[in-house]
Amino acid sequence: MNVIDCISPNDSLCFGQVAETDIASLSIWSNRMADRVIPSSERPRILKMITYAIRRDEKLLTEAIVKEAGKTLSEAKAEIDYAAAFVESAQRIAEAELKCHPLPFQVPFGISLLITAYNDPLAGITRKLAFAIAAGCPVIIKPSALGAYCARELERSITDATGDWVTFAFLSDNKIAEQLIQLEGIRCVSMTGSTYAGRRVALASANRLLPCILELGGNCPFVIFEDANLESTIRDLLIRKTRAAGQACSAVNRVLVSRAIIKEFTSLLLEQMEYYPCGQSDGDVVFGPVRSLSSLNKLNRLMLHCMDSGQLIGRGPKATSTPSCLVFPVTAVSVSSASDPLVTSEAFGPLFTVASFQDDNELDTILAANRHNLVLYLYGTRADAFLKTRSYLRYGSVGLNTINVQGTDIPTGGFGDAGYGREGGLWGVNSYRSTVNIRETKS
Repeated sequence: MNVIDCISPNDSLCFGQVAETDIASLSIWSNRMADRVIPSSERPRILKMITYAIRRDEKLLTEAIVKEAGKTLSEAKAEIDYAAAFVESAQRIAEAELKCHPLPFQVPFGISLLITAYNDPLAGITRKLAFAIAAGCPVIIKPSALGAYCARELERSITDATGDWVTFAFLSDNKIAEQLIQLEGIRCVSMTGSTYAGRRVALASANRLLPCILELGGNCPFVIFEDANLESTIRDLLIRKTRAAGQACSAVNRVLVSRAIIKEFTSLLLEQMEYYPCGQSDGDVVFGPVRSLSSLNKLNRLMLHCMDSGQLIGRGPKATSTPSCLVFPVTAVSVSSASDPLVTSEAFGPLFTVASFQDDNELDTILAANRHNLVLYLYGTRADAFLKTRSYLRYGSVGLNTINVQGTDIPTGGFGDAGYGREGGLWGVNSYRSTVNIRETKS
């Protein structure tokens, strides 16, 4: 039985399972740590110990992800590997810099507030935590209220490794993040979340002139040209859309298909959707439920709105033994209006639209109108040539005949309403520090 079997209608703090943190104690901690940075010699050791702790408690952490986030066992195990890989990447950078410190001289900003989302409750934390530590920054982690149980388990695992350099803020009110930004010791803010929440965080940070890293909502198009291999293309599309039940900023949101192949595409799509059953994460399914009742209600509203102006193309199956609560099958709808809500914003669930385009000029117009420029997927033998002639395209990541666009050693982030700043690799470390230009005259 999972937590999601008996979920509360209220998206409260892990449904009462984790006690809230006292703001006053966070204020005392931030004042004490305000002018401190993690010594460069300590950073590799801390990161190595965090990796060890994650691997040591892998079974416990995997169970926490399945229980709270509703992921399948295989997805949860993959997230553990992903979470550890971020730490290992940051450790390699910290070790390399010990041997040859880069010039000009680089300095950490100081205490960094890390605001994380619920879709990857562990990897979403380590992708920020690891690179902040590698830069030398003490950290306050504010996990999503819907990821608090997993975050608490992670805190218990890594406390011995991080010591006093890291503290967690378990707070059910998301607006409290704006209060945390006002803590005197905060020097940098990193957030993953919705565009709406990101704007609020950016405004609060701007009032204190704090540097910000924002990885926000993505309205990610999946373009299929007339010369694409449809079988493998549709397989990639459905894999990417159903991963974490579609609850990822980089998930496919809109499928744009060349009009010349739209009928063949639709037929093959319906066939392949039958192989992606959903249900309780401990059943024989490809993906589990969405995370909250509000998420489910949003998906149903979006689907019905799309069907007012378009039509339902098809839905994948549910596991026969699955209760209906929070389960939303992978669903495709056709749309014709450019102002449809699912065209202009992200679903954040296993729901996507399908529309056709006549030629490259029409496709240019569609892509240029997008404001949530996080990831663009292009499929077909001429995808590379199309991209090279489109200097206007600004997406943080582009997948040319692949959905594997993100990793621990490469920069990820977006443009426009998808946010700014980069996470991952050396780019991720540099997001938490700046440079001091030192010049000396030899006497």
